[in-house]
Amino acid sequence: MRVESEGSTTIDWAFPTPDPPPFTTIAWRICHLAGPALALRASNHFGDGSWRLDRHDWPITAAGGIDFLEHGYHAWHDAVRRGGIERLTQPTGPAEGPYARHPFATLVLHLNRELMHHGGESGTLRDLYLRR
Repeated sequence: MRVESEGSTTIDWAFPTPDPPPFTTIAWRICHLAGPALALRASNHFGDGSWRLDRHDWPITAAGGIDFLEHGYHAWHDAVRRGGIERLTQPTGPAEGPYARHPFATLVLHLNRELMHHGGESGTLRDLYLRR
């Protein structure tokens, strides 16, 4: 993430991912979860599909990052809950590209793994920083 001007940020990303991939920060991990993992999916599958990486003002404080993560989490969680069991058995659809035919439950499980994986990394980095 980089600050473009006071109060305005953009995310740095590269596709394909560089080899070796860069070491990412707690802020990156939180924003990855909040934005592309949760808010983007909530928008694509339950909203108007307008959420985009390059059209979002990224948080630049820890409090802003936590708010961003909470908003993304609730948008996704609440929408999945409203969709019910029936939605879990339907295909994910074109928003998931090559995974379009996979059951929606597959996407829910993938995002659960993302939350556990990056959440665990964030906690580990925080603990290492506190005890260095």
